[in-house]
Amino acid sequence: MVVGFECELYKKDRTKIWVSMNVRGVFDKEGRFLYQEGSIEDITAKKIAQDELRRLNEFNKAIIDNAPVAIFTLDRDGVFTSVNPALARLSGLNEKAEKKLIGFNWLKNPYTISSGLADYIKKGLSGEPFHLWDFPFVTYRGDRNLYMDFKGVPLFGKDGSVEGLLCIIEETTDRVKTRAKLMQEVKMATLGRLIAGVAHELNNPLATLVAYAELARSSVDNLIQNNLNQSELEELKACLDIVQEQAFRCKNAVRDLLNIPKKNGLEKTPIDINGLIEDIIESTIPDGSPIKITMELHPSLPCAIGDISAVRQVFTNVIKNAIDAVEDRSDAAITIRTFPLGRAISIEITDNGIGIPASIIEKVFEPFFTTKEVKKGIGLGLSLCKELLDEMGGAISVESTPRIGTTFFIKLPGEAI
Repeated sequence: MVVGFECELYKKDRTKIWVSMNVRGVFDKEGRFLYQEGSIEDITAKKIAQDELRRLNEFNKAIIDNAPVAIFTLDRDGVFTSVNPALARLSGLNEKAEKKLIGFNWLKNPYTISSGLADYIKKGLSGEPFHLWDFPFVTYRGDRNLYMDFKGVPLFGKDGSVEGLLCIIEETTDRVKTRAKLMQEVKMATLGRLIAGVAHELNNPLATLVAYAELARSSVDNLIQNNLNQSELEELKACLDIVQEQAFRCKNAVRDLLNIPKKNGLEKTPIDINGLIEDIIESTIPDGSPIKITMELHPSLPCAIGDISAVRQVFTNVIKNAIDAVEDRSDAAITIRTFPLGRAISIEITDNGIGIPASIIEKVFEPFFTTKEVKKGIGLGLSLCKELLDEMGGAISVESTPRIGTTFFIKLPGEAI
């Protein structure tokens, strides 16, 4: 019989060591006890390694237990083998999580299957790691809908075979809801700008309609009294022509507004850029405005190719930004140039306003970035312009010098000449 034990010993210099002692009895052939023999082994290094491993395991367990994200493991069959407290909170099971989940086969859960997550887990257990972003999911009992970032990392054994899957989950439901809310705000802001644009688009022709309708009414009154001469008849006809022209202009603006929900993407058609710019300036800059508008429009400019509503939105945004930039200057001026540039159409809109500092000029096309007061914008106009132009195959860039002015360069695909 062998008796073994481990104990601590101290050397003469008071250094502590660990030793393993083994003692056994030695007997003769007749079974009579002769003596005892034993062995002593210094196992200090082994004990230190074991202590380090224990501390490392405890440290790793503390990290997993206190991690703000859910961490758990599945075996090669998809059965839970470990869970951490964050998963307990996420699942709503709390202190019952370990009892309920350990041994539970997640691959056979109907909600895991119906959401498509089971297919990804199978891939992970076949050795293919995966990462899902904002994945829609229903908890294992089907009592809660949520979104989550899900990362699956295969666990390989020494022989290279998959022994399980390490799963890391971070719930992103609040992030998804916040993003959806922001998108709704973007849509509402865009709709607000659209409505403002339509209001501008309708205001001028409606004012013209009223003025010329009054003139026409006066002429009709004179006609009833047989007091109209030939020139007055021609004036009446001109008034009615203008009324008809402006009425059709209002009709087209309303038609474009009603057609927006029916559009599937942008519709690319030939666009008279010069005419569009003149129209926007007429509807955007009121009569008597102190702003000096200079238009250097190329007389034989070919048509651009793009979505008329989107291009109108781009020019309206940039021109309104220019108006805001020069509003405090006594010599406020805006210059608009158009010219062909190879197979493209180039438009430059320059103002002599406050300019944009070099430190932020690269950010002007980022969503929600703005240098304006809160009531004047939320930083979506230029980002929307860039998005629309990118989709149409165009481009927009900017150059600016503080206190001197800013120029926006817009390019659109041109119609073949």
